[in-house]
Amino acid sequence: MRLSDYKETYESHTSTLSNINRSIAFAGIAIVWIFKRTEVEVVVIDEKFLLPLLLFISGLCFDMLHYIYQSVAWYIVFRKKEREYQQLRNNSANPPDEFEHEYWITYPAWTFFAIKILCVIVGFIFLFIKLFDHIF
Repeated sequence: MRLSDYKETYESHTSTLSNINRSIAFAGIAIVWIFKRTEVEVVVIDEKFLLPLLLFISGLCFDMLHYIYQSVAWYIVFRKKEREYQQLRNNSANPPDEFEHEYWITYPAWTFFAIKILCVIVGFIFLFIKLFDHIF
């Protein structure tokens, strides 16, 4: 396999995981909503479901931060490499077909990725515990 094939494979899997995580977070919010109470035309979320709800919402917020960061960071890298390419072309040099990037730029994205997944997993753990207590 070429290096680009490995990259395409992991990008495909992380994208799929993000989509699944987002769907599951919304499902968790829906489950919490099922157990809401209505008191005098005011919707009240049962206190025991607040922590899972907060974790699902946090997972969605970190999902958004993950993509905001990546969009901005990779745009900056793209513009920097584009300028390097233009400068090499203007100096009559033969510009390379591929460029290297600083690896630290991926660390915040991986941090957001891990946190969003953990929020949803922990949210479901707490939700299942609370549902078990509620049912039995």
